[in-house]
Amino acid sequence: MSWQTSKLVDLIEDIKIGPFGSALKVGELVDEGKARVLFIENIVSNEFDDEKKKFVTAEKYKDLTAYTVKPDDILVTMMGTIGRTCVTPKEIGTAIISSHLIKITPNKNVVTPQFLNLSLNGNPVVVKQIFDNAKGAIMKGLNSAILKNLDIPYPSLNTQTEIVERLASIQRAQKVCEALIESVNELIASMVKRHLMSGSQQGKLGNLFERINDAFIPTKNDTEVFNYVGLEHIGSGTGELVNFKPTPGSHIESNKTRFKKGDILYGKLRPYLNKVWIAEFDGICSTDIWVLRAKQHIVKSELLALILRSPFIVRKSTQFMKGANLPRVDKNLFDAIKISMPTLKEQEIMIEQFTAIANYQKHIVQQNLTYRELRRSTLVHSFDTEKGAQLPVVKVNKFALQQAIAAILRQFERGEMVIAKVLYIAQEIYQVPLGFRFAAQNFGPYDSEIKRTLMAGMSTYNRFFTRKVSGVYALGANADKLFKYRSKVLGSMTAVLNDLLPYIKNADSSAIECLATVCKIMQDNKTTDFEVIKQKMYEWKKDKFSPQLIKGTYDFAISKGWDKKLLFS
Repeated sequence: MSWQTSKLVDLIEDIKIGPFGSALKVGELVDEGKARVLFIENIVSNEFDDEKKKFVTAEKYKDLTAYTVKPDDILVTMMGTIGRTCVTPKEIGTAIISSHLIKITPNKNVVTPQFLNLSLNGNPVVVKQIFDNAKGAIMKGLNSAILKNLDIPYPSLNTQTEIVERLASIQRAQKVCEALIESVNELIASMVKRHLMSGSQQGKLGNLFERINDAFIPTKNDTEVFNYVGLEHIGSGTGELVNFKPTPGSHIESNKTRFKKGDILYGKLRPYLNKVWIAEFDGICSTDIWVLRAKQHIVKSELLALILRSPFIVRKSTQFMKGANLPRVDKNLFDAIKISMPTLKEQEIMIEQFTAIANYQKHIVQQNLTYRELRRSTLVHSFDTEKGAQLPVVKVNKFALQQAIAAILRQFERGEMVIAKVLYIAQEIYQVPLGFRFAAQNFGPYDSEIKRTLMAGMSTYNRFFTRKVSGVYALGANADKLFKYRSKVLGSMTAVLNDLLPYIKNADSSAIECLATVCKIMQDNKTTDFEVIKQKMYEWKKDKFSPQLIKGTYDFAISKGWDKKLLFS
């Protein structure tokens, strides 16, 4: 399919920022009136949310008609959480935008509203432009000038419609799955209420189990291999073990807790993640996991696990969290939750019913995850430059790239892979305009253009670089030519290295690779959740880095504030 790229201003009929705060005050809003007022809260997950409804009177509307929204206009959040977008529904009626919204009226002869909306929130190149150009030191904001200047790649109208409909069909399937999941949760909640909360004899949840605190220090047995279970190994809401394998004691840091087959492992950190597993073997686990041993004369282990995984307990434990950054459920409040307990014979029937429902729930949850991944890959494929979208590329001449590499080699001599990792950090975190397109490779973020730049610099004509027998690169005989000419890239790289080198100059290649890989995972997955990052590291580079190195690298990136830059890149 043939694509072209135009500025947003050339694809629209109108763009308008909402009224100044003084033009529309909170006291002028009414529950019913002539015109509805739309707010940031009406844009959720890049869809129009009809929940918040406020109006202005007919008299006030006369002063604000310039801000009237038409069906198929695109709304963009310009302050706070910037860049959320949606298409205004056809049944919107008379409505105006509030101060923190921008409305865009597309030229339907060139782009469909749905495709332009998808481009603004789903095309990685467009999204990057939005966040790169947002203004404000404390709170980022957008304005009409920023949006007008966006480069928007687009195909024919027919292809636009095909892309939108393809993604919409996947989203419809997702919504069906989500509705089924909600229905199953409601069914489980009603069963829990009927069987476990309505009895006349209620006791405390903590009376159903013994909390095991059998501390163990695996580092004292660093040559032994352990069945170590961390939070990352317990599936959220599924009760299954994921990506588990025995771990050498040398790779396990700090104290752990022993557990036995049949014990219940309950994730007390961020209990809303609903991580509950019945142990299938003896082992040791993270101290962020409670080891609970069911009192078999009162409750069967299978039922206790189902109870702990139920929406009722998840809701209660979430209410009992303490701690801002690492919220953990309060033990005393958790143990004091009131619950009724049927007879052991009744429990067997309940276990059979709950298990059947739980198995069905796992199936639809997995189906929903499949649809989510399908939508993500379809979105990436739809805007793939290799498929025809002519995306704007930062053009940097090879000489400037060779200056960037020379700046690195002047400070310390390393191999190609380390050079690539430093260039990645310089471009993605320090915003040095290098124009590389880093992809996740086995050895970390990499762009093959780096090798071509090095090879060109080693040519007999240039002789900017030389390669030693060890594989390490160094400055060549003509390297002085690279420093003779000032450029933005050379100046920026020098500043970056002055800040970065104190931390990495004496680090080995593995530590630098780990740093770039953690950053790439943050960037690609838009997350700072350490458990997620650790799991992704395991999937990407299985057993390559120790847990201690991953945690230390993660802490360093957070302390430097790199997470904030990577999440919006």
